[in-house]
Amino acid sequence: MTFSAVSMIETKRYNLRPHTEEELKWWIETYCSDAGSIPDYQMSAWLMAVCWRGMTLEETGLLTKYMVQSGTQLQWNSSGSSGCKKVDKHSSGGVGDKISIVLAPLVACYSGGSLQVPMMAGRGLGHTGGTLDKLESIPGYTVQQTEERFQAIVEQVGCSIVSTTQSMVPADRKLYGLRDVTGTVAGIPLQVSSILSKKIAENPDSLVLDVKYGRGSFQKTCKDAQELAVSLIYTAEMNGLEPTTAFLTRMDIPIGRGIGNWLEIKECLDMMQEGGQVDDTASNLKQLILCEAAQMVQQSGQQDGKSFETIVKELNDLLKSGHVLKKFRDMVEAQGGDVSVVDKPENYPTAPFQCNLVAPRDGFVSDMDALVLGQASVSLGAGRQVAEDDVDPLAGMWLHKVVGEQVKEGDTVVTMYTSKSEQVLEEIKTLVETVIIYSTEASVVPTAVSHLVTRDGVQEFEMPSMLI
Repeated sequence: MTFSAVSMIETKRYNLRPHTEEELKWWIETYCSDAGSIPDYQMSAWLMAVCWRGMTLEETGLLTKYMVQSGTQLQWNSSGSSGCKKVDKHSSGGVGDKISIVLAPLVACYSGGSLQVPMMAGRGLGHTGGTLDKLESIPGYTVQQTEERFQAIVEQVGCSIVSTTQSMVPADRKLYGLRDVTGTVAGIPLQVSSILSKKIAENPDSLVLDVKYGRGSFQKTCKDAQELAVSLIYTAEMNGLEPTTAFLTRMDIPIGRGIGNWLEIKECLDMMQEGGQVDDTASNLKQLILCEAAQMVQQSGQQDGKSFETIVKELNDLLKSGHVLKKFRDMVEAQGGDVSVVDKPENYPTAPFQCNLVAPRDGFVSDMDALVLGQASVSLGAGRQVAEDDVDPLAGMWLHKVVGEQVKEGDTVVTMYTSKSEQVLEEIKTLVETVIIYSTEASVVPTAVSHLVTRDGVQEFEMPSMLI
């Protein structure tokens, strides 16, 4: 069969029919080959056609398959300690989304180390933060590890959070570079293939997905998030990553109190302290960490017979024990990080410019627009305007008050940090003031998780009573 780039573009552009497996195999293999016979401008045209016309679930699964096959795939030993179940989690991106920082060592501590968490994470994209950027605020923490070293850390420590290696999923790196500059980041088939090609190449035994929707997410409605979740689960399980499940989670307000790289690490360290700050932390952060960790445990098959709520309670107790912080410290040390900032985070430097935003009157915080606060944090230096931008670990904002909490006139609601200038700080302060809304009565804050999606369908999620 003869293939051509123009016929691929036209087939999708005019929605003539689904691509065949042979076409998608040729398309990805040829684009990634050294010959370079498919130029970027033709691939960009096809990406735009995919965003416009979409793909069937089968097409998306096949695209993902050949993206995975463009590079190496991890193989885990099946004997000794290596026989532990490998479980992972992925988020579609959010504002203040620091879940993985606590979740990875928490799950690795649970049940005597019978679960291990190999996690290949990403960087910030637009207004959403990236786990790797946050971890790199710890001096020396190295996210680029060889496959052998990554696997050794997982075996020795129980968890590791790294970037994909150069030999894994080169197709995704090439395609992502184009998507980022051609307005094709948000197409569902392209999101699915990008997310899952890395996870499938990582080769865990099961996967939990956090698919966000709302103002601060790429998916604005619950229906959009459900469509993405269904495609993710179908594609993952079609490619052998099963079970895969997904939570649909609200992203209208920030997660937790910290927005920005070191500020989010500091919040996580507070949560992991023995005796625990967990009960003092904004509840949506606690809800997401414990529910996603419990789902990872439950679907691993290691805790048959225990209810979801029982596992949540055990994880909450574990989080307060101090063991999770020690596990996180071990991971940081294994990846070259300076553990002194884990032991004494109060010694970490602060940004040279900072200011407080105070409550104008007595009342309650009734709303905080996650999208605007995420964009503001990027402007302060905590994220990237373009791919080449450096990220300032000190920049961001701390929410002393979150939605639903009471304030008195003059109370500090937000502290903002930047290394740029006082002028930038004042400009962002003016913006942030416009999206923090106050009311005379306390607002009812919906729980962070609304639905659970599995291969069997979508169901409303009932938050465990202890997390409400």
